[in-house]
Amino acid sequence: PSSASCVVLVTSRRRLTSLVVANAAHRLHLEAPSESEAHELLAARIGAKRKAFEPDAGREIVDACDRLPLALALTAAYVTDRPDRSLAFVAERLSGPPGRLDAFEVGGDGPSLRSVFAPSYEALAPPAARLIRLLGLHPTKHFTVEVAASLAGVDAAEASGLLAELCDHYLVTERHRSRFHLPLLQLRYVA
Repeated sequence: PSSASCVVLVTSRRRLTSLVVANAAHRLHLEAPSESEAHELLAARIGAKRKAFEPDAGREIVDACDRLPLALALTAAYVTDRPDRSLAFVAERLSGPPGRLDAFEVGGDGPSLRSVFAPSYEALAPPAARLIRLLGLHPTKHFTVEVAASLAGVDAAEASGLLAELCDHYLVTERHRSRFHLPLLQLRYVA
């Protein structure tokens, strides 16, 4: 910025604690859109009539996308490029086996979820990368430090450190004290 009245907005898939400490930056953490906002976003992109025609499939798509705007935008592009495909078909494709992220590819040099998640995953230390892969074995997307420790075969203190690293990369979020959430899309990336 060229003067004190300028503002710089820095975004990252990683917590930028050093920027906050060194430059007195203000952190603004953005949550995923609410469920109703995610439905509005999908309807705005694919058309309200089309979404209203298959409301259950629309809900499944929003859930499969974990309400993430990029995932919803890529899915909407897939839907609008294929008007002959039902939303139920798209929802089924998204809920399928680990290759489901491929459903989000738009080709060329366009954005993809793999390109968003890959740098975060690849920057992890090997024990943290191993833990996130092991979390894919857990039957739900919610878990505790003790579950993570059991899966990784480490004590709770070590598991807490690994989870802190995963949280720093926004691959896992801490919902409540010692209760964590692994979004389904990240699960599918590492599966």
